[in-house]
Amino acid sequence: MSAKIIHSHRYKKTTRAKANQKKEQKYEYFNQKRKKQLKLNKEKQKKKNSLESKKQKVENILEPKKITSTKIYIPTFFKVACLLFCLVLIGIVSKKIVDTGNIDIIEAFRNGNDTQKEQEYLVDYSLKVGLTNLDTTDMASSKNIILKDLEKLTKNALISVNQDYSITYLAAKTIDKISNKEYNILLNDKYKMTPQNVIDAIEEIKNLGESSIYYSAFSQIESMEILSSQQLKIRLNTENPYFVYHLDFPISSEDETYFTVAQTSTEEVLFQSANASLPISQIAFKNYTDSDKMVEEFRNNQLDIFFTSSNNAMQLIGKHEYSVKKYRNGETIFILGNKESDLFSRKEIRQALVYSLNREKIVEDINAVYGERIDLPFIYSGIQYKYDIYGAQNVMLSHSWEKNEAGIYEKEGVKASLNLLLNGDDENKVKIAENIKQMCEITGIQIELIIANSENIMEMVNAKNYDIVLADITVSHIPDITYLREYIDLNDTTKQAFLQVETSSIQDLPQNITNLENVLSSEVVCIGVFARNINMVYQKDIAGFENIAYFKIFDTIGKIGKIKQN
Repeated sequence: MSAKIIHSHRYKKTTRAKANQKKEQKYEYFNQKRKKQLKLNKEKQKKKNSLESKKQKVENILEPKKITSTKIYIPTFFKVACLLFCLVLIGIVSKKIVDTGNIDIIEAFRNGNDTQKEQEYLVDYSLKVGLTNLDTTDMASSKNIILKDLEKLTKNALISVNQDYSITYLAAKTIDKISNKEYNILLNDKYKMTPQNVIDAIEEIKNLGESSIYYSAFSQIESMEILSSQQLKIRLNTENPYFVYHLDFPISSEDETYFTVAQTSTEEVLFQSANASLPISQIAFKNYTDSDKMVEEFRNNQLDIFFTSSNNAMQLIGKHEYSVKKYRNGETIFILGNKESDLFSRKEIRQALVYSLNREKIVEDINAVYGERIDLPFIYSGIQYKYDIYGAQNVMLSHSWEKNEAGIYEKEGVKASLNLLLNGDDENKVKIAENIKQMCEITGIQIELIIANSENIMEMVNAKNYDIVLADITVSHIPDITYLREYIDLNDTTKQAFLQVETSSIQDLPQNITNLENVLSSEVVCIGVFARNINMVYQKDIAGFENIAYFKIFDTIGKIGKIKQN
């Protein structure tokens, strides 16, 4: 195809002389225009200067004469010192401004630990809390963690368990572990609690049986003995190095508490404040059978807080402004291994497996709103496994595994092919398994699915005809994971970490549990996939729930309340 000139009239032939002539004419035209503009600008400036001169003369007449001051000599070093002082002052003020931005809304104007000052920004209020499908409003036998948390406001406790698994002593002054079967408890004389109060509370829990969430640990108690007016001994029939963490149960005593139970029915429990300094005068805990009605009352400001794990409930809120906090409810799904499996016993296989899994995507496929990734079977663990496809491939290659023609790693005639056992009746587990299969095969690890049903899943688990299994695990604020020992105690390294916990003093328990977490993660003995969340939804003008956690929703009751409107 030949080239063709577009708009050929623009490219007519001419001589160089004519072209130069046109160029000079064009230059002369613009030069004249520029001279004309400069002349106009000069005239404008002249007029402006004339006006300013007249204005200055008038001002000189009207303005009084100024007294000229004598210059004072200031040494250079003094100027430098003043400058440095100003810079330090600015730094201090800036730091104060930055720090205030990270303080809770009702703490922003506090001085130290002045609780009274803090409460000036909250109004006296009756808090209304809602929940659907509550098992029972009987606090003693209810297993609902919200109601159990409220029960603690009406009673005292020996200890409180913190998120780093350290212990805060309350009515107990000290707890000594004589052995994993014997514990001595010395009560704090600042409380009106007696050894008999503790014994009565434990006996009441044991009489409730399985209906109490505390029964499992207390069923191990063989005997209780009063040693003095402030001391008792608890003896267990089996060893339990974690027993101290179970001593955060509520105990009735003559001590003052935050609230008393004013009224109980099948639909509502009314808590009345027993402490005049609290910004909350009442807590009305209501059980709804209809979630639509609960959300409607929240929208109409008849309800301050509700708890839900329903997408429909969140959608019903609509455009109503609210705050929301998430916390784990303890339900999780983990990948556990068969210790008798040759493949799972190889550390590089476990490492490559965890590197291969994009668990964030798996959570999104199951339920991104009410789920999050979990790594270890500790509810507060901060350890996280890494998703790294190249890391998976590198760890296999570094251990002399090579891909065969099908793209699957092979070594000395052994193929990297894992049998994954799951309950096919569980829709979530099926989705997880399909994701695991696809993700692992990208990196060169084959996954064969063994799908069981609800009736025969445990039989197949016990038969050990699998390499890995998808399992439901319930975790809590108690760091006792001995129920998983069969699956996660794989080698001498894990055995030593467990032994450290078992022989630990109470003071060293938190550090030794942290060490156990680190060992379990470095050995990749289990892989957490999914942790279920609960939404705590509350009105915009309610404060004090900035740092909630499992079993600690109302832990900061002195800060909870309605913000005073200006």
